[in-house]
Formats: sequence, structure tokens, C-alpha cells
Amino acid sequence: MEKTNRLLASDVWQQLPAVREGRVYLIPVGKCFSNDGVSLQRLTSMLVHLLLSY
Repeated sequence: MEKTNRLLASDVWQQLPAVREGRVYLIPVGKCFSNDGVSLQRLTSMLVHLLLSY
């Protein structure tokens, strides 16, 4: 988490166009690194929701 927080606070990250325009979504790491069917289905649903809500 410490490295992630440093990245998110960095000037380089803050200058990215997608970040400045609010088009970056943080996804809980626990939802991304599991490859069982249920976890993949949840992640897919979460991604669809994020993409369609923009």
C-alpha cells in the first residue's frame, strides 16, 4: 500500500490526462488477483459498471 500511495501522490501520476480528467478507477487488489470463476465474474461486473457509468 505504501508504494501505491506514493505513486498516487506523485507529480507524474497527477499530471496524467486520465487522472486530471477523473477517468481512473481504483479496483480493490483482492478482486483482481483471484482466478476462480466467482471472482472473475465479480471483477467483470465491476468493470462493466465502471465503464458504463462514465
